[in-house]
Amino acid sequence: MALISALYLITASGSLTTLTPGTVNNVTIGEHVLFPFGHQNAAHYEVIFERESPITCKIASWEFIRSDVTKSIHQLYEERVEMDSNSSVMLRTIQKNDSGDYNIEINHFMSTLKGSDKKSFALHVFEMVSQPVVVTDGNCSTQNITLSCSVPIETSVVFHWEKQSLSRAAKDMYNGRILVIDHNMKEEQYVYVCIAENPVSKATSEEVKIRLCNLFNFKDQIQLWMFSIIGASIFLLILILIICCFKTSRKASCNELTNEAKQENNEETAIYEHELIEPTYTTRIETRTF
Repeated sequence: MALISALYLITASGSLTTLTPGTVNNVTIGEHVLFPFGHQNAAHYEVIFERESPITCKIASWEFIRSDVTKSIHQLYEERVEMDSNSSVMLRTIQKNDSGDYNIEINHFMSTLKGSDKKSFALHVFEMVSQPVVVTDGNCSTQNITLSCSVPIETSVVFHWEKQSLSRAAKDMYNGRILVIDHNMKEEQYVYVCIAENPVSKATSEEVKIRLCNLFNFKDQIQLWMFSIIGASIFLLILILIICCFKTSRKASCNELTNEAKQENNEETAIYEHELIEPTYTTRIETRTF
C-alpha cells in the first residue's frame, strides 16, 4: 500500500515513463523514468546503476541478501534515485543534463559470483516546445511575402507550415522555418499556421492571414504593359497600312486623271489634223458720241 501511494504521488507530480532497453528513449524535462531490470528470485544478488556517457559515474547500488538490503547512492542523486519494487530503478524529475547512456548490471551470488546480466538504456531529454512566433515581412508593394517561424529554445525542433483556405476545403504542408509566398499569384485568401515539434511535443502558432491585394500586382502590371505595347504596335501597324493604301490609291487616281487628259489631247490633235477648219471673222462696230 505504501508503494502504491508513493507511485501515485510521483505520477501526480510528473508523468512516469518506463524506458525500453536497447533503444533510444525520448522523455520530457520533469518526468520520472523507470529503468526496468526484471524481478530477481535469487537469495543473494546485487543491482548496480551507472551512467556510461557523456560521463562515467556509478549512481547507486543495492545488495539483496534474503530480506536484507544494503544500498549506496551517489550524493548528487540521493534525492532522485530509488529502487522500485525490486524490479526497476527510478530516476525522478528528469533534467536536461540527464541525457546520456545508462547501464543496469545484475550480479548473482551463491558463495561466489555466479553470473551477471546487463541492460543498456539511451536517454534523450527534451524540453516541451513553446508556441511558435511568426514574423511577416512584405506587403502588397512587394512581389513576395516571407513568413519566419521561431521558438525560444530550438533544440531538435523541426518546423512545418500548414496552408488552408478560409473554407478549410484545401490543405497543403510545407517544411522549413521560412515560407516565401508569391501573393501576386493568389486568387483566394489563405490561412497559414506554423507547427514546431520535437520528439516529445508539438505546438502551433496563431493563424496568419495573407490578404489579397486590391491594387494591380507586380505581374499584372507587367502583363498590362506587355498588352499595351502589343496593342500600340498593332495600332501603329494598321495606321501605317492605311496611310500607305491612301497614298497608293491617290497616286493611282492621279495617274488615271493624267491618262484621261492625255487621251483627250490626243483626240483633239487628231481632229485638227484630219478636218479643215474654216476661219470665222467677226466685225465689231464701235459708236462714239461727241
